Amino acid sequence: MPRKTDGCWTCRARKKRCDAQRPACAACTTRSITCYGYNGKPSWMDNGKIEKEVMQLLHQQIKRSYSLRRTRASRWDLLLDNSTRSNGSCRPVAATSPLELIFNGSLSSLNREAQTIVLESHSPVDPYHSHPTPEGALSLTPSDEVNSRCSHDERDLDLLMYYFDHIHPRQFPFHRSTPSDIGRGWLLNLHLRTKPLCTATACLSACDQAQFALGPLTNVPQPYEELEQQHVESLADLRDHLDLLSKKSGVSHIAATVEALACIIQLICFELWIPRKGMDGDWGMHLEAAGALLSTLDDISDYEIPWWEVNSDVSERPELSSLSSGEKAAYKIFLTTYTWYFIIASATVGLSPKSARSILRTRALFHPHQTKLRDMMGCEDWVMITILDIAVLEDWKKEMKCCGTLSLRELARRADAIEAKLNGGLDILLTSKSSCDSETGRVKCMVTEIFIYAAITYLHIVVSGFYPELPELHYSVVRTLEAMEAMKDPSYIRYVTWPFGIAGSMALDSEKDRFRALVPKQKVGEHPLVMCLWTMNFVETCWAMRMAQPKGKEACDLISAMNHTGTRLLLL
Repeated sequence: MPRKTDGCWTCRARKKRCDAQRPACAACTTRSITCYGYNGKPSWMDNGKIEKEVMQLLHQQIKRSYSLRRTRASRWDLLLDNSTRSNGSCRPVAATSPLELIFNGSLSSLNREAQTIVLESHSPVDPYHSHPTPEGALSLTPSDEVNSRCSHDERDLDLLMYYFDHIHPRQFPFHRSTPSDIGRGWLLNLHLRTKPLCTATACLSACDQAQFALGPLTNVPQPYEELEQQHVESLADLRDHLDLLSKKSGVSHIAATVEALACIIQLICFELWIPRKGMDGDWGMHLEAAGALLSTLDDISDYEIPWWEVNSDVSERPELSSLSSGEKAAYKIFLTTYTWYFIIASATVGLSPKSARSILRTRALFHPHQTKLRDMMGCEDWVMITILDIAVLEDWKKEMKCCGTLSLRELARRADAIEAKLNGGLDILLTSKSSCDSETGRVKCMVTEIFIYAAITYLHIVVSGFYPELPELHYSVVRTLEAMEAMKDPSYIRYVTWPFGIAGSMALDSEKDRFRALVPKQKVGEHPLVMCLWTMNFVETCWAMRMAQPKGKEACDLISAMNHTGTRLLLL
């Protein structure tokens, strides 16, 4: 590959695109490597031994800087702790060559509103700390509003349109607009006015395009380093947004919080769409950050108690009356999305000490007569709330066991009440399933049925442990499997990833090949079902670990399999 003939000497030597910013280009600044400028050719560029040594040193600096950025970028507690940050915080300018295999253009608008560039050739720039500006540094005055509408070039808009056309329908598979709805203009407006959201969505679109071109990125050696640079930029933009959020109140605070919540949802999806072996990722911290943001909204009320204890209808909340119809729609959709993610996370990796507020909010807003979760994700709201109840029961059992006060009679009583609720709802569903008059309605019924069987499996695990040969546990596993096999379209498996993981991990030898057959083989021109492939990998790990255990010992569970692989994922 010929050497670049423009840009700084460092980028020419690395054969990378350069934005030619002065005194140092963004590509070098972001990677915390020496930018050798634009004047005379450096003496080390001799096409010989010295140049080779310099290039090796640069490569080591890039790897070290990249590792530090990934570590520091995950510090959500610093993002939300406004009291420890100064308003003059610094962050790097984004790199301009994301995923060369995919991008022909550049996300130029992401580089136009940088705040302060700190030129330290050997010290990586931390995007989550404020730094004093050293003498000689180039300071760019930030705009008063980070979210002021900025210009977007054609490539930026292409990525947004790609998201609307190809990703949004998969994120919210059952969300449908009707002629009486407000359409999707509000979502486009939300992106165009919210810089961190636009950046995060661009990352997601680029990731998705790469998956189409290369297949799952998990095992491809470092094809997404440039994409990660944009990911870090999105986190830094979100930090700036949260700085402004801390200064707002009332309706403006709610609107800005919705923008931040939307960005966090996209960041969670990005983390899950490029899972990395041996890495848990930051999705858990992002999810807790979203919960913390929503908790700040709980307290914005004229009441002494949370607003949702007064009225469980989001649209009736007094503070929302001054929001636009688009902002109200965004609030509902991203609150619902967070709730779905929170329930799946609680049932997969367990509750955290910070879950209490989200549990109360979820139970108040998503009661049995609501259809918010069903209308977006396909499963009836009451089923998801019941799954959350099982997660709470599991947490209670662990706490009582640790204290030495676990009553098996009380555990059985609580579990029986939950199982009766699930079986009663299942009877109603099976009776009404034949009357569904649309394909979408029939798919929702199938998804709900599968989640009910998986919830019963989960409940038996909580009560009795991981013993696949228990008759009641094996029965619910088989019923879950049969319901998944009854789905007409093999790609529908992506709607029921969590049930697939819960039931599959407890399958006996006679069911293993049937579970394997549920995951369709990747076809050219189709998006790889990355999460389904990972879930199958966890299930296979469960089976392998169980085979290595002494007979009669409690079997390996899904979390043990995740821990064994070093990767915990949210099974969406």
